[in-house]
Amino acid sequence: MAIGGRVKRKEDAFYGLLKEFANDIAACGDVYVRVVNEFPHDAEALVAQVKEREVACDDHLRNSLRTLAESFITPFDREDINELVHAMDEVPDLMEDVSARFLLFRVTEMRPEAKEVAGITVRATNKLRELFEHLPQYRNDQTVLDCIVEIKRLEDEGDVSYRHGLARLFEPGADPIETQKWKALLDGMEGVLDAVCEVANVVQGVLMKNA
Repeated sequence: MAIGGRVKRKEDAFYGLLKEFANDIAACGDVYVRVVNEFPHDAEALVAQVKEREVACDDHLRNSLRTLAESFITPFDREDINELVHAMDEVPDLMEDVSARFLLFRVTEMRPEAKEVAGITVRATNKLRELFEHLPQYRNDQTVLDCIVEIKRLEDEGDVSYRHGLARLFEPGADPIETQKWKALLDGMEGVLDAVCEVANVVQGVLMKNA
């Protein structure tokens, strides 16, 4: 029993790290959507907050990798944990990059499709947080799979908004510089949502291997 208890504690430590990581990803998403919805109001301050959240997620990545290197007992294969935490870290990295570009590109007015994609993205990051809250009980809890399905549905919904945004960019008479600028921004925003979906895909692969 003592050995089993130690194994359980080691697994709980990893699940705890992943849960904290997902919480900060969702927190980064909360600020990211404010950057988009409130732009240009307090833009520089909000972008700085996104950066702070991104740095916190970098810390989670380092802590997870250090724990992985020091542990003999892990809840999943080491390669899977490594892939998962790197996929998780990609989400805030891309949020920070897109947020900074709104300032860099001197955006003066936010396009409605950008607000739509950002809103969908924050819903997806909140689902990611819910997924990791329930991950330790994945064998007996349908919530994890439900979250994966919903994140994929949100990614599809975001693709529709993204394509609508592109179509409007290339309407006759559009300013070519604005078109180029917003094409890059919308591509980046779609990339953020794709990154959230990739985390869900990695989790799904892990669950299939450990079913």
